[in-house]
Amino acid sequence: MESNDFVSVNAILSEVQMLVNDEDLRKGVTKGFLISGIEQCMQELALDTFFMTVTKDIKFDSDKLQIEMPKNCFNIREIYMWSGKCCSPETSVIVHYKRLYNNHNGGANYTARRQDDQTSNTNIDPFFQQSNLLGTTSNLYYANIQNGSIMFSSSCKGFENVRLVYNAMGVDEIGDEPVIPRILRQAFIDYSVERYFRVMMAKETRAYSGLWKVAEEKLNNVRTGSLYLARKRIASMDTFSRSDYREYFSKHF
Repeated sequence: MESNDFVSVNAILSEVQMLVNDEDLRKGVTKGFLISGIEQCMQELALDTFFMTVTKDIKFDSDKLQIEMPKNCFNIREIYMWSGKCCSPETSVIVHYKRLYNNHNGGANYTARRQDDQTSNTNIDPFFQQSNLLGTTSNLYYANIQNGSIMFSSSCKGFENVRLVYNAMGVDEIGDEPVIPRILRQAFIDYSVERYFRVMMAKETRAYSGLWKVAEEKLNNVRTGSLYLARKRIASMDTFSRSDYREYFSKHF
């Protein structure tokens, strides 16, 4: 994925300011407000289409057995544990999802509707119980998510790193980096223009209502609107293109 496949926030801003006839932003709308609109457009498309997939490596505290979900993460797809040099796993294990597992205060003690220990507890998880009989319990790694924390089983002790693969809503800070896919450029421009005129219409309804209606139609028309076309483009991307975007976002965010 080359940098020319993306456009910068400043490129979007300059075009928006020309389209709304406010190149110097002297009518009461600030640059920060426009950048916030770009961030919101990114989040809306990301939540609707899951197009932004990020891979992130995090140092793991084996005593606490918990990590916080990354900022802007909304859908974890894969979790792996591994040890070794940061960001370069030599071997890894898959961490599975275990419903209702909870080590709320951190550490090895936990509650769960189904237990995986070898006590006489009547709520032993049948899957883990069978694994005990086969002598493979040590190969079972699992986690659950609650209130933004990812809670890991005691079998994950000893690992140094966690790799998360997840869908993201955007980036921590949008600046001049080329973070906006070029194929989505028009949607970001139209989103910002509509938002600009909506604010100005609240101040001067008669002067801006017509301009807002045109901008809103260009953005949200169910057949030709730029948001609709952006979603359609993302949905029609081939596997190779999707992989390129995933690789780019994984390296930069």
